[in-house]
Amino acid sequence: MTASIDGHVKLWKKQDQGIEFVKHYRAHPSTIVGISASSDGQLFASVAEDGTAKVFDILNYGKHHPHRRALSTLTERVPIQT
Repeated sequence: MTASIDGHVKLWKKQDQGIEFVKHYRAHPSTIVGISASSDGQLFASVAEDGTAKVFDILNYGKHHPHRRALSTLTERVPIQT
């Protein structure tokens, strides 16, 4: 995954040779200041300058999965310490 200062997040899939672009999200209206993946590789989160955090389903690229709630719309404000 990659993130940019204009609030965009991109997911990439590792191939035998190189990587493949998979999904693009306009995740935040402000600069992304941090991203992190869960230890099991199923979810990732992004945090922006405006204090919002979003969680995404990596395995299903944000798509609905019948056995798991898709989390691509979860947003909550978090304090950012500088």
